[in-house]
Amino acid sequence: MGTRRLALFAVLLMLASSVVIVVSDTSDAAEGVHPAYDTLSDKQKKAYDSLLSGVASYRAKIAVSGLTLSQAEEVRDAFCSDHPEFHWFKYSYSIYYYKATGMASEFRSDSLDKAKIQSQTKELEAIVSGFTPSGTTNADRVRSIHDWIILRTSYDLTTENSGNVYGALVEGKARCEGYAYALNYLCLKNGIPSLYLSGTVKGYDAGHAWNILKMDGSRWYYMDVTWDDPKCPVDIEYDYFLIGSSTDTPYGSFADSRKVDNDYGIKASTSAYAYDPYPDGRKSTSISLDEPSARSNAWKTGDWYYRMLDCRLFYESHAMRSIADALKAGNAEYWSIWIRESPSEGYQDTEDPMDIEVRMFLDDQEVTPASLGIQGGLRLELPGSFSPLKSIRIYDAEGSVVSEKNEIGISESGVFTRVVTDFDITEHPIIILVLILLMALLLMLIIRGRIRAHRARTGYRNPVDARVCRQCGYLIPKDSDFCPRCGNMVPKR
Repeated sequence: MGTRRLALFAVLLMLASSVVIVVSDTSDAAEGVHPAYDTLSDKQKKAYDSLLSGVASYRAKIAVSGLTLSQAEEVRDAFCSDHPEFHWFKYSYSIYYYKATGMASEFRSDSLDKAKIQSQTKELEAIVSGFTPSGTTNADRVRSIHDWIILRTSYDLTTENSGNVYGALVEGKARCEGYAYALNYLCLKNGIPSLYLSGTVKGYDAGHAWNILKMDGSRWYYMDVTWDDPKCPVDIEYDYFLIGSSTDTPYGSFADSRKVDNDYGIKASTSAYAYDPYPDGRKSTSISLDEPSARSNAWKTGDWYYRMLDCRLFYESHAMRSIADALKAGNAEYWSIWIRESPSEGYQDTEDPMDIEVRMFLDDQEVTPASLGIQGGLRLELPGSFSPLKSIRIYDAEGSVVSEKNEIGISESGVFTRVVTDFDITEHPIIILVLILLMALLLMLIIRGRIRAHRARTGYRNPVDARVCRQCGYLIPKDSDFCPRCGNMVPKR
């Protein structure tokens, strides 16, 4: 009898703990950990809670009541935004409704592969458990999340999971939906309110997805991780990092260029968040060319270049032919060149030393210019100018001078250092010679001026009896009483 009571008590305890867990989840949502939940009506929140318990237990049918079809769709979108960890839900469940009344009846999935879902969930949790956002502020942590997603994910429309967090973080391939859900997942997991938004962009044919984040418990800011991910596998951009509705983008101001399907009634800040996302003054950029783009530049002559940060990447015609051939031969989609500037630690006794790191890729594989047959065909001109008092030198990783023209002739990937030093005139004999000649000319002009002034004062006559004007020092012919330059009359003697 005692054993039966003990077993019954254990069962009741397990049931109570499961109830506590469900209550805890809905309570968290109500407190703002899941911000889309807060935007729903009471009836919608009830349906949301039913979804939460039903999807977590893999139920094929989850009943809802009292909601129109559009209200049920709002619940679905809010649930997907708040719970991207249920990555299978969005495309596994459909909303059933009564045609006569337009009222929703249930969320239903005709096929759920529980074993596959559980396996994928474990993979996702294993990946995410190894990542902890770095930084001391929420903005630091958001940048860390933003960067982590970009560095492990490539844009891809073809894979089965490209529209969810599993595709982005585990398979490393995603479209805009997958990027946005991945950001939501990691932000919410770290206590940063984030919402998934979808809609259209002016001048962009397909639909698109992005996020809006709440910073420091007050204002909301937009973020588009997809469009901050260049095709170069190591590059990160911050054009769409915590920006405001009036922030300018290549398509116009952010709000004017986008039409959102459902903004949850939330208004973003007009200006961008006051935060510099570049750590320690480092800045990077890249360009990526496909084979047709490289081929179209293969027949140009003259100085052609791409802008990269404040630099200019000059290329020769044969270099583009080599790149196009390498893309075709390697069946690669993109050739990328990436540069990064950062303050140099190796030249502390000089003015503003900068390290410039140069790397090249065919898709995700790093390559060298020599391997592509373009050695000597690329040149990077760095920002800065010469002055009579300063000299700019470029050093390689071994400390050897590779240029004194403020440019890098790119022959290999590597780190180069731009150093501004005091101008050493002894190393420039031509400049010394030019300065000597200029000084001699100046001295001659001074002497000539003094001679003329002396002649003007004394009325000097030369051996052929020519006279000198006392006003301007010009030689006056002996048969004239007036200076032909200034008209001054020659004084009588």
